[in-house]
Amino acid sequence: MQRRMRRRTEDGEGRERGAAPAVAPVAAEVLRLQRSAGNSAVAQLLARRTSVAAPVKDRKPIDALKQQQNVTPEDRVRDYAKIAGTSAVKMDPAVVNASGLKKDGLNLVQLKQDDDVPAQTAFIDSKGNAHGGRPPEDAVGVAILVNTTADRFEDEDYMVGAIRHEMVHARLMRLTLQQLADWKRDPRGMTFPQYVDKMLGGTDGALVRDRSFGGHMDETVAYAEGFLSAFFYTPPEAPGPKDHAWIEHFKGFGKELQKARANSGGVGRDRSKVDPHNLAIRESATAVITEAEKLAREYCDGFPAQRKNLAAWMAYFKQAGGHYEPALKLVYSAATSGKVLP
Repeated sequence: MQRRMRRRTEDGEGRERGAAPAVAPVAAEVLRLQRSAGNSAVAQLLARRTSVAAPVKDRKPIDALKQQQNVTPEDRVRDYAKIAGTSAVKMDPAVVNASGLKKDGLNLVQLKQDDDVPAQTAFIDSKGNAHGGRPPEDAVGVAILVNTTADRFEDEDYMVGAIRHEMVHARLMRLTLQQLADWKRDPRGMTFPQYVDKMLGGTDGALVRDRSFGGHMDETVAYAEGFLSAFFYTPPEAPGPKDHAWIEHFKGFGKELQKARANSGGVGRDRSKVDPHNLAIRESATAVITEAEKLAREYCDGFPAQRKNLAAWMAYFKQAGGHYEPALKLVYSAATSGKVLP
């Protein structure tokens, strides 16, 4: 009988009521990989850089764009994409499609009913339609759809972070299509989830399996990338009741991290007894917590001058209220080399 997975009920500290303290997510992921795939997989996890592309360290192009007048939507997207570094996910920043039919790469769209959505990432089928769930059978590529009617479309600081967010999805969705193509050529007698588990494994394997079922647990890492990227290209400023663009990305990260924590955890020794969809949800949720922690540490190590400012902001948010505490604790720990949020 297949065992059903259910959302965990959390107490104030985010732990399941009545449960023993969990193993630290990073250590748990390393241990799981070591048991299932050996030391080589562990080495890959520790060596791979989590960020989707090199961090944006030069904000001069952002400031230059702010000063320009009468910038066309196409040129604005090109600038956002170039600054964000979309070439890292095989999307040429100089090529922006505005034809109406969606194409692989960067696309201009008008989502008039979703003015709070700056951009989306989707699978593209052979007819030029976008699919936000599981990949369609005739998928031909992946597109980042930038919404020209979004409230913050002309907010340069916000939009570069938003593109970085979407690049996380784009990388994973391209990897999903690659794995599907490889499996269709030679399934080796396995279902697709089994194939990905064996041939890819690790965090990417869990997230690809989740994507193949139409999930999007990678949203946690995407918001982390958008928030951290935007914070570190924003000039440091003393914490206070301000409206920095990165704060909106951080709020999204807090919500998604909370969802991941509610769905994370162990699945028992015999994974074969767990429904594949539920297994993908549980393991991908656990994986993204590890990825977010690693990403935060990597950004802090790359920006030593600003990490103290980041810690100060987390402490300020704790006192001011209105933010999910697990996100504050995670980021504060990364910014202070393991200290506990006061």
